[in-house]
Amino acid sequence: MKEDFSKSLLSVRASASRSLWLCVCLPALALEIYTRGLSAEEKAKPVVVLSKRRVQSLNQAALAAGIRPGNNLDTAYSLVQDILCFDRDEAREFAALENLAQWAYQFSPATAIRAPDCLIIEIGASLSLFGGRDTICQLIQTGLETRGFSARLATSKTPLAAMCLAQSGLEGHHASVAGALAPVAVTHLRIDTHITESLQQMGIETIGKLLELPLDGLTRRFGIYFSDYLQRLLGAKPDPQKYISPEPHFHTSMSFMSDISNVRGLIFPINRLLDELTEFLTARQLSTNQLCWKLLHRNQAPVSFSLYLARADNDRKAFLQLTQLKLEKLKGIREIDTISLTVNQFLASNSRTQDLFEGTRFRQQDGRDHETGMEAQADRLLNLLTNRLGHDACFRLSLANDHRPEKAWRLLKPGQTDTNRRAPASHDAVSNHKGKRPADAGSAPARPVFLLTPPKVLRSEGFTPCFRGRLTLLKGPERIDFGWWDHDTPLTARPRDYYIARHPGTGVLYWVFHYPRDGKWYLHGIFS
Repeated sequence: MKEDFSKSLLSVRASASRSLWLCVCLPALALEIYTRGLSAEEKAKPVVVLSKRRVQSLNQAALAAGIRPGNNLDTAYSLVQDILCFDRDEAREFAALENLAQWAYQFSPATAIRAPDCLIIEIGASLSLFGGRDTICQLIQTGLETRGFSARLATSKTPLAAMCLAQSGLEGHHASVAGALAPVAVTHLRIDTHITESLQQMGIETIGKLLELPLDGLTRRFGIYFSDYLQRLLGAKPDPQKYISPEPHFHTSMSFMSDISNVRGLIFPINRLLDELTEFLTARQLSTNQLCWKLLHRNQAPVSFSLYLARADNDRKAFLQLTQLKLEKLKGIREIDTISLTVNQFLASNSRTQDLFEGTRFRQQDGRDHETGMEAQADRLLNLLTNRLGHDACFRLSLANDHRPEKAWRLLKPGQTDTNRRAPASHDAVSNHKGKRPADAGSAPARPVFLLTPPKVLRSEGFTPCFRGRLTLLKGPERIDFGWWDHDTPLTARPRDYYIARHPGTGVLYWVFHYPRDGKWYLHGIFS
C-alpha cells in the first residue's frame, strides 16, 4: 500500500519546528513605487503600470473604470481618457525591496529578499524581544502603510509555506504546515506554469489535494526538482536563505503624478523621505554625515546634490534645513517627476548624556553652557556655512605630525576625521596669565598661537634681537633642522635656533630665531 505524501514527511527536525518565518508580500509593489507619494485626491485618479504595452498592475480607480489586467494600452484609453500610465521598472522595484529589507533588519537579522515582491523574515528568535508574533506583524504592517505600501503578512514554520499563505491572503493557524496549506490554490506555488496547468487539468486545484498524491508518482511525472520543492515547502528538507548584508544602505524615492516646476513644491516629499531616513537611522542606531539627493525627469538629465555635515547626526530638522539651502541655489531646473535620497556613509550613533533641565530656563544654574551644547551649536553653524558657501570653502585646523612650524598643522574639511593623536602644547607653558614662565614648561616645547608668514626680519644689537626695543631672551636655543629630506632650497633648508623672548615694556612673548651661520634674527611667532 502506497503511503501518501503528507505521511511521508512526519520526521521533521525539532530545530525547524522552532523556527517561525514571516512573509511580507507586496502584491501592488509595481504600482506603489509610483503612487505611494500621492495625496488621497491624486490616488482617486486611474493609474496603470504597463509591461509590453499591456496593463500589468492598476489601482482601484482604474479597476472601477473597467480596465483589467492584460488589457492593451488602446483599450485602457478607450475606457478612460485621463488615465496616468507608467512603464514597469523592475530595477526600481528591486531597489524598493532592498530598502524595505534594510528597514526590516531591525526586527531580525535573518531577512531575505524573494523577488519580485516578497520579503522573508525569520522572527522566531525575536518574539520575546518584541512581545510576540502579533506585535511584530502589527509593527511591520504599520511601518509599511506609513511608507505607502500595502502588504499581506503570513507566518509559517517554513519560508516557502509562509510565501504561499501570504500570496493567497490566507493566514494558516493549523498546527501542521500541510494543514495550513490545504486550502491554498496550487497557482500560488512558485513552480513552472506548465506544472500548474497540468495539475489543474488533473483536477488538483488546492495544495491539500496535491499532498494526497504519492511522492514517487509526482517525482516520475514532474521531476526531482518539483518533489524537492514540495519537501522544502513542508520542512522535510532544509531551505537555506540568502540573507541581506548587515552593512547598512539606504535608498528611497518618490514620484509625482504631475511634473513639479518649482523646487518649493518638493518640501512635502522631502519631509516624507527624511522621515523614512531618520526612522531607519534610529532603528539601526546609526547616524550619517552625508546625504545625496537626485532630482529626475523622464526627458531631462538628472540633477544631483549632496549634503555634508561637520559631524554625523540623525536630526531630521537639520537635514531639512540644509536641503532647503541647497535647493535655493539650484538654477535651471524646469521639471521634476521623481526625487530620490541615497545614504551610503554611516557611523555608530553616539548618544551623549544631557542635563535633566536641558532646554529649560533651569539649565546650567551656574550660567555656563554644556560642552556638548556648544559643540552642537558650532556644528550647526559649520553645516550652514558649508552648504551655503560650498564644501571646499570651510575647514578647520588640526595638528600635523611634523616638527617644522610651517608644516605642523593641516586643514581638515567638515566631517573629515582627525587621525593625528598628537596632544597640543599647554598654553600655560608660554603664558604669564597664571604667573608661569616658559622655563617652567614640561618636556614638550612651547609653541606660539600665531605664526608670521613669512618670518619678519629683525634688527639686532650685538647678539640681542630688537623689535620695538631690545628683547629679553628667556629660553633657548632650540635647534630645528629644516627639510633637507623634502628637497627644499639650501636657503630654507638651513637649521634654525629658536628662542622665547619677552618685550620688557609690554610683556609680550615672541618666538624668534636666527641662522647660526649669518646671525640674522627673525620674528616667527607671537604667544597668546
